[in-house]
Amino acid sequence: MGQNGTVVGIGTNNVLWSKPSLDANWSQTASPSEYVKAVAIAPDGSIFVVGYNNEIWKKNSYLNLTS
Repeated sequence: MGQNGTVVGIGTNNVLWSKPSLDANWSQTASPSEYVKAVAIAPDGSIFVVGYNNEIWKKNSYLNLTS
């Protein structure tokens, strides 16, 4: 969960999903061709994912997952 309450998770289709709060609806935030095994949000708001072939990827913020 991000600092502003955004929840980020991995769907059964192995792509990232997010929702702005626990009570909100999920929305797919990644391309269906992206494959994610694990996700973590760091204290500074950056996000790390483990992808196909166990590669680790980083984005500077969980707030821009679609870009």
